[in-house]
Amino acid sequence: MSTSEKVAKITKLKIKELLADYLGTEVDEIAEDDSLREDFHMKATEMADFTEVLETEGINTSSLDFTNIETVEELFDALNLSD
Repeated sequence: MSTSEKVAKITKLKIKELLADYLGTEVDEIAEDDSLREDFHMKATEMADFTEVLETEGINTSSLDFTNIETVEELFDALNLSD
């Protein structure tokens, strides 16, 4: 595993940790194919609030458009995170 792959996985884990904390669940309860709207029942206002959480952590959210993000994996893609 290359250094960039380790960084990406750590970053994905960090996003999952932040999401789990925001939702009040455990990291292992979050799968990449989970729907933010359907599985986690996040509304537009909650997605906007979560964006602020990401920004507070220094994560660039300029590429996020939650109208085009349905799953956790799509969130990773929008943040330009890869495996």
